[in-house]
Amino acid sequence: MEADTQSRTSSNGGASSQAASTGAKKSKKGAGDSDLAKELKREKALRKVMKDELKKKVTRVEELEKELELKNAKLAEQEKEIKDKETKFLDLYMENSSQHDKILELTNLLQIEREAYTNSLQQHASGSSLGGDTQGSGKKSKKQLKHAHSTLAGGFNPVSGAPISHKGDDSEMIMHYEKRIGDLMLTLQKQERDILYKDEEIKSIKNIARDVAEELEPAKVREHELKLIVQQREADIEKERLKHEETLTKISQLQAQLADESRVTNKMVDLRLDFEAKLDKRDTEIHRLKEDVVKYRDEIKGKDEALKALTLTLLEKGKDNQRLQELVIQIKNHQLETQILGQKFLVTRLGTLKNDEVIFRFIIDKSKDEEYFLEICDNKGKSLRQIPVQDIDSIEPIQGTKFVLAYNQLPAGSNIPILGKKIAERKGKIQKEEEFTSRHIAELKDAYEQVMELIEQKQREIDDLMEQDDGGSDEDEEEDNGNSPVKPFDHEAGIPKEGAAASDV
Repeated sequence: MEADTQSRTSSNGGASSQAASTGAKKSKKGAGDSDLAKELKREKALRKVMKDELKKKVTRVEELEKELELKNAKLAEQEKEIKDKETKFLDLYMENSSQHDKILELTNLLQIEREAYTNSLQQHASGSSLGGDTQGSGKKSKKQLKHAHSTLAGGFNPVSGAPISHKGDDSEMIMHYEKRIGDLMLTLQKQERDILYKDEEIKSIKNIARDVAEELEPAKVREHELKLIVQQREADIEKERLKHEETLTKISQLQAQLADESRVTNKMVDLRLDFEAKLDKRDTEIHRLKEDVVKYRDEIKGKDEALKALTLTLLEKGKDNQRLQELVIQIKNHQLETQILGQKFLVTRLGTLKNDEVIFRFIIDKSKDEEYFLEICDNKGKSLRQIPVQDIDSIEPIQGTKFVLAYNQLPAGSNIPILGKKIAERKGKIQKEEEFTSRHIAELKDAYEQVMELIEQKQREIDDLMEQDDGGSDEDEEEDNGNSPVKPFDHEAGIPKEGAAASDV
């Protein structure tokens, strides 16, 4: 197209030069035309030529732009075809094996055609020198060649599928097949290169994936270790929580126990305060009596008879005081007995199968030397059994409202009478413990201790009587001699002191 444009430009230039020369000739002929008119004509002619050339150039540029657009469209189509070919690459790769087989078959057929063509050339070269058999063999080879063509693709190209033209020579067909085979081989080589490139790319991707997996493996191991650590921490936290709950339970139990003990302690403090108040009152009375004694002794000082009379009076007062004290003790004991004996305490006996509600109360049996017993009755007041108080070892709280009753008991079937703790141990008593529960443990234990005090008080009275009986005869002998000294008075016991002279007082 550019050559056509140059030829047209040169022809236009030639025409313009011819027109200029013609105009010059006419100007020479026209004697009346001036030089200016000639120049104007020349300029007009040049402008016209330039306009024509400009139009042609514009037209050519437009044509070139159209051609460029067509080429761009064609290039886009080619790019699309390339993309389509890339998408069909896998399909072509799958057809590669079948094409190899076809190429082998085509190669074999071409070999047959070459042999047939060689035979035909040899037969034509021999010409008429050969006989009828040679002509028959040439015809036979031509038939084989035609049969090969028909066998190859039924008159069609086995690769492109287009009909094969039989107008040319057999050599052209062979060259056509060889060229086609070469193209197919190049295509196969290109496909193999693409396949190798894809394989290398796949291997690279696999290597990258393997490297990434190897890099992630320590992270997975660390994650597993962290999970195990978290599980262990959760288990430790759960153990600590259980320990905390157990500790809170123990604290609540200890608080309840401390509350019970504080109630018992408050009770004991109240008793101690009452006892101290009584002691203070008694000390005041003793102090007053001592002052009276000092006053009396000052009055009878130096007078033996008056002193003896006063001593006898004091002895009588001491005896009266002793009797009064004994009476007070008896009243107090009677009051304690009336307050304690017969007082009922509701308790629950804890058994292996069931729990029974029973009643505890302390009684005195007049028929058995006024011995004290702990009687256990049922809800209706029926006596179930009696335990001597002297056989009871302890009444001890264990937890909350629970307490243990420990006592000595004769074996089953024994007829040994109840004698007391020490004698019972020699006679074969066994210790037994039973568990009970009650909200009156402190009162029950206090009642038990007061009963034990009564028993000990009676035992002390018996011991005092025995000692007085032993020492009474000695005092009578001293009074008969008339030389008995004046004994100081014991205000606490209510009797004169032993082993002290009157001057000491």
